[in-house]
Amino acid sequence: MSAGLELLRSDRPVGHSGRTGGGAVVPVRIDVLGPLCLFVDGAPVDVPGHRRRAVLALLAVADGRVVPTETLVDALWPDDPPETGHRAVHSHLSRLRRHLGPAASRLERAGAGYALRLGPDDVDATRLRALARQSAAALAHRSAAVLAHRSAAALGRRSAAALPGDPAAGLAGDPAAGPAGDPATGLAGGPAAVAGGPAAAARAAAEAVALWRGPALAEFADVAALAAEAVGLREVFLQVRDDGLEARLATGDPTVTADAAAAAAEEPLRERTTLLLLRALAGAGRASDALAAGAAYRRRIVEETGLDAGPAVAALEQHIASGALAPPALPAPVPPSPPPGPPPAPGAASAPGAASAPGAASAPGAASAPGAASAPGAASAPGAPQAPAPATAPAHADRAVRTVARPAGPLIGRDRDAAELRRLLGTQRLVTVAGPGGVGKTRLSLEVAADAAERGTDVAFVALAEVADDARVTDAVATALGLRIGGDPTPHTVADALAARPLLLLLDNCEHVVTACRDLGAALLTRAPDVRILATSRVTLHVPGEYVVRLQPLPLPRAAAPIAELAHQPSVRAFVEHARRRDPAFALAPGDADAVAEVVRRIDGLPLAIELAAGQLAVLPPAALRERLGRALDALSADRPAGDARHRTLRTTIDWSYRLLDETERALLRALAPFPGGTDLATVEELAARTSPGTDPLVPLRRLVDASLVIPERTAGEARYRILETVRAYLLDDADARGERDAAEQAFLTWARETARSIGAGLNGPDEVRADRRLRAELANLRAARDAARTRGDLDLVIDVTLALDEAAIYRDLEELWNWSVELADDPALRDHPRAAAVLGSATEAAWLAGDLPRAERLRTAALDAVTRTSAPEAQRRCWGGAAALALFSGRFDEAQRLWTDAASVAARPAVHLASAALAATYGGDRPGALDLVRRALDAERAHPCGSHHAFTRYAEGEALAADDPAAAGAAYATAIDLARRCNAGFVEGIARVGQASVWTSTGDVAAAVRGYLSLLGYWNRTGNATQLWTTIRNVARLLADHGRDADAALLLAAADGAASASRLTGADAEHAAKERAALADRLGPTAIAALEERARSLTAAGASAVARAALAGIQPQCS
Repeated sequence: MSAGLELLRSDRPVGHSGRTGGGAVVPVRIDVLGPLCLFVDGAPVDVPGHRRRAVLALLAVADGRVVPTETLVDALWPDDPPETGHRAVHSHLSRLRRHLGPAASRLERAGAGYALRLGPDDVDATRLRALARQSAAALAHRSAAVLAHRSAAALGRRSAAALPGDPAAGLAGDPAAGPAGDPATGLAGGPAAVAGGPAAAARAAAEAVALWRGPALAEFADVAALAAEAVGLREVFLQVRDDGLEARLATGDPTVTADAAAAAAEEPLRERTTLLLLRALAGAGRASDALAAGAAYRRRIVEETGLDAGPAVAALEQHIASGALAPPALPAPVPPSPPPGPPPAPGAASAPGAASAPGAASAPGAASAPGAASAPGAASAPGAPQAPAPATAPAHADRAVRTVARPAGPLIGRDRDAAELRRLLGTQRLVTVAGPGGVGKTRLSLEVAADAAERGTDVAFVALAEVADDARVTDAVATALGLRIGGDPTPHTVADALAARPLLLLLDNCEHVVTACRDLGAALLTRAPDVRILATSRVTLHVPGEYVVRLQPLPLPRAAAPIAELAHQPSVRAFVEHARRRDPAFALAPGDADAVAEVVRRIDGLPLAIELAAGQLAVLPPAALRERLGRALDALSADRPAGDARHRTLRTTIDWSYRLLDETERALLRALAPFPGGTDLATVEELAARTSPGTDPLVPLRRLVDASLVIPERTAGEARYRILETVRAYLLDDADARGERDAAEQAFLTWARETARSIGAGLNGPDEVRADRRLRAELANLRAARDAARTRGDLDLVIDVTLALDEAAIYRDLEELWNWSVELADDPALRDHPRAAAVLGSATEAAWLAGDLPRAERLRTAALDAVTRTSAPEAQRRCWGGAAALALFSGRFDEAQRLWTDAASVAARPAVHLASAALAATYGGDRPGALDLVRRALDAERAHPCGSHHAFTRYAEGEALAADDPAAAGAAYATAIDLARRCNAGFVEGIARVGQASVWTSTGDVAAAVRGYLSLLGYWNRTGNATQLWTTIRNVARLLADHGRDADAALLLAAADGAASASRLTGADAEHAAKERAALADRLGPTAIAALEERARSLTAAGASAVARAALAGIQPQCS
């Protein structure tokens, strides 16, 4: 049960009677796992009105407990309840009693609230949770049996006294290696006979999954308690679905692979589901497919979350690659996750995954010993509690062992970094943890040093932040270690004093005294062989033998991530943990999740910035904090006297690093500041040549990287250099103060114009793959330049960037770039611009692709009017092409073919226009003419090679061949898909896969068609291409009708027919669709058809997609 719903409940359950006056129980059922439905005595009851339906849902999910009236008012009007709120709630409750009819007595007034008396099977959500618990318990029983057998087998191997008939002796090899006795458990003997096991788990899970009709409580996203409940229900559904797959793997169900594939396609970032898919594929003898799926998962999770896949994925891949394919339990079975129960009381638990590591308490003896001297400047930064003065404990008669206390609180998101640091300290004598200010270098190093101290290592901590002079570094070290050295300490005398002493020396904050730290490090490495050095610094020491660990900010959440995913993001977890230190009741609620995610993104995931931001929650809610981040450099502060002054605001943290640079390095850094997406090496060289003529650009660049102010990144083998957003804000402020901001911004805009033109030309030529990589790498910069140009009133530059990229963006489903031309078409300044017609033509096609047909028609009219006043080929080609796309959509195929042929006649690269004309000819019934146009398009593409153009032409060829030669069409589609994938043309790949799935359906390969459609539904939803989504839904409906899912098919066809963004059916397609609808009406009857058509009127594209996915999952077992 979600935290939101828990707040609705009192401690008083209400009994369940629900009897009529005659004593008979009137059945009531409320379904929330999809659209809210009420059934009384088996008949559906319509409950109108959003708020009344919300009241019913709140009562239903309360499981019979009393919901206070005040709580209902707050839920319905969370911001400003009206004075009539209580009266309105009572009115809704009165009407709900009327809806309940003979079961009205179930809605009962109880004190200051209301309760709906329901049985355990009366609400589908309650039943879902019960079945989930049942399935998890049955799987847990099986896991316990397997472990018992393994333990017994191990004992049997160690003892020669194992008796015949003993379970260990009766085991036919490892239980996981395959069933030798009971097929449900894989055990030879007794445990299979006990209640529970995989078969029971599979039955319970199947019943639970069948209850799910779509997103739970989706219509109540504005009711916080129900939105939170929906998140919990979704997680229960995913867990029980996974448990069902786990159980079916254990029973050897041959149909499990297709269902695992569908589940993984729906939740591509869910690790447990992916592991189950890999096991299913491997168990079906498809090891290569399993390894490919594992590799795809690892790529996706890195690209979308910034995280690496868990170790279980790598372990399973290694096992599959070894050839040991004995499902289901190799490696160890994924443990079933029990469905979430009621949440802990507010403040009772820390953030997900935030539990302290074992041994997180302070090391024994961590209190300062009498007289123990602390290092100069030992005050620590926020987020890294003040390092204590070393304590002593007896180790040798002549020397005490020093240690450090482990910092308070958990170390979030740094497990991998800490493990790597521990490993390096076991093999390297000098390790430097480098990174930008506030990234958590000190906190991580203290954690690792505390681990070493707990293992008995002598550890000394020396804080150098307040040591202002290089000459004082050796003094600070000698004082911290209590060394007795005659005269002033030098690197050599300090090293000689430590020559025979095993020690881990932690030098913290070396960057401003790096020369002295370098000299000391070199002396220790050569003269004190038992000393290991762990240094933290914003710059590296450059000592021979130094090993550098560059610490990065915490991974950032992706935009629009669901709350369940956000709760596991390290940067969000860190924010929640720090917030709870100030407000123990703080929790990540649906209303705050987006604000928290944006806050941590805008402060780069820096642990210091996260701590400072979370500290503001004492006076600001998350949404208000987000609004004030424009002043983040100064607004986020920590007023703690003991804190390191460098870490009291973000500005002082960055200023500390900036002041350590020389003017050449600062000038290059300021020139890089306008680029929010970073730059490639060529751009860095151009900027360096402008800011410091005659200077080798690699010299200041290396220094900036070394100082952790520029972050080097490598993507697809190409280097890029990025500045954190917080550093960019500081640098832009500095450029303003110097009067350099305008010149820097103008240089950035000039770069953007030239870069957009270069990328656009590359995307339409043989170097398309490289241009595609460059487009995606530079998109953030081009977006920022376009926004800056609009602010400055530079319409020419906005048009240049927009039209350089719009057409190639269509093939890549980069919806943002389509919308640039639509947005530009609304600018009043465009009206008299000489390139207005080209913009309007581009915007026509973009609006059509986005499914906004009324707008597309208006733009088409304006474009065709504007093009009459120009003879520019660019304008003609774009206007005629946009109008042709809209004509094709509307079923005017002759007009579309003519317009595209006209566009081809003025185009420098006519292949795509000829291929589009071929599509119009195909859909108009002229297949020979279509194939002739395809031939001409292929000739044109050979003259001007371009991968996406070739792929689109092959797709058009497949469409022309599909009706008469499905095999040849399938080959053309496959070629188009392969070509599109090579150049990242996702849109072309998607439409070719629609055609391929239709061929699979017509040739009887239904399983392949189902897999293809499931993947396509997800793809069109993600990219926002409503027109193609509805086309896919229509094709799915035909497949469903062929496999007995008549109601789903009729619903989807009716929804597509009424959707404004769906293509119009004409000619043979319209006749075929009419016959399909008539056949469905004959089978279902007029009453059912009328009800389905009524439901279809309110079905959105996303809702229809969910119906289609669920229905396809239902026919998968038939075709596996």
